[in-house]
Amino acid sequence: MSGCFLGLVDPSVSECISAPCTPKSSHSGSIDGSSPSLPVSPQQCNSHSSSPMMFSKEVTDGLKTTKMTSRVRNEFTRDECSSIRAHTLYPTKTEREHVAMLVIKKYPFLADKLGSGIGSWEQAIKNHLKNKRKTKPCIKRSTPTTKRPDEVKPKKMKMDSGKLPEITEGETEETCKEHISLMKKEMKKTTYRKMALIKNLMELTYSHRRQSILLQPTAIDVLIKEYPALGLASELKAEFDRVTEKNGCLKDMVYQFRENWLEKILKLASEKLCCKATLEQLEDEASTDDNVIESDVKETTAVVILPILMKERAATTELLKICRDNECIDDEIQASVTPRLVGAGHVGNIKPLYIAGEGKILLKLNSSTTMINALGLLVSSFYVFNIEYPASCKNVFLFLETAMMQRTREAKKRVAINKFLQELE
Repeated sequence: MSGCFLGLVDPSVSECISAPCTPKSSHSGSIDGSSPSLPVSPQQCNSHSSSPMMFSKEVTDGLKTTKMTSRVRNEFTRDECSSIRAHTLYPTKTEREHVAMLVIKKYPFLADKLGSGIGSWEQAIKNHLKNKRKTKPCIKRSTPTTKRPDEVKPKKMKMDSGKLPEITEGETEETCKEHISLMKKEMKKTTYRKMALIKNLMELTYSHRRQSILLQPTAIDVLIKEYPALGLASELKAEFDRVTEKNGCLKDMVYQFRENWLEKILKLASEKLCCKATLEQLEDEASTDDNVIESDVKETTAVVILPILMKERAATTELLKICRDNECIDDEIQASVTPRLVGAGHVGNIKPLYIAGEGKILLKLNSSTTMINALGLLVSSFYVFNIEYPASCKNVFLFLETAMMQRTREAKKRVAINKFLQELE
């Protein structure tokens, strides 16, 4: 939706809706302090059309009845920001406040009860655009949790403590350091990386790396700095294969979950009263986007609903945290202790999506990565970095090991998991 921000200016003023506007003045700023490239006032728009901006039926009904749920409000914000994005992804605070003022001027019932009435709208615009342009973490704000990730380090696993791989024949401490140095040099390239070389170097240094991880527990970001290839999805998969001593392990995990468990989880959720509100919310979110893919919605719904089904509500964000427009993705990344999935958007369209842990982004997932693939990579990261599952979500992760990897040694000891498996059958 291009054109003037929202078309929220006075209808008597001719507005540009069908095409992006250009400023009439080339001065460095406007009288209200906004940038010249951004048509935040009617006077800055060229006259092209007076066509009204189109909203979805839900938003239109909400504006007519002056009753707007949080879901419809979020959809209104998305429409609003789509118009802003036609001009910039980086509006200033003055510009955001101006747009928010236009909103409540045209629709007074949307004004906040406190202050000037625009605070929540300005913040929603800021968060939505920040989440959209997210590529790297910008950790400046305080975390929403009581403990900082650097104060609460994840526990290391005990399961592999006695399984130290033997150093590859012909390799020494010195040769491994040379391989690591060469690998770091290759990873610094932004284009034309020799991926075959990186893969070979990671293979040669695996025994050295694994012994170090098992014997000298180290922060994840330190490990990734030493072995930057672990920040690539392809190499995280390869490392997981080495740890499990099974080729194509992640691919098999994804297949097992989709074929044997996905529909069972969704069916059970549809029969449970405890899942009703969450399912309705997710369904409402998906209905606002005509471009969602049904399989994406199903997979994300299953991941969101799984902790609720297993009666581990405290763990609902330990597996996957979806940031809405009133939440900042940077804060959630910084609040991540053990690895978890963190993204922005809604159930049918989560972009960006990361694996975050220890207050940092561990892996940026490709836009084509499905939710079940992302879930498999998340489980893989606990093995690769030798981290204990969080206590609040341990049953969920042990169920995933059973469902995706057929590892039942720990799961069969837990009554809650056995009951859940019986319910799914």
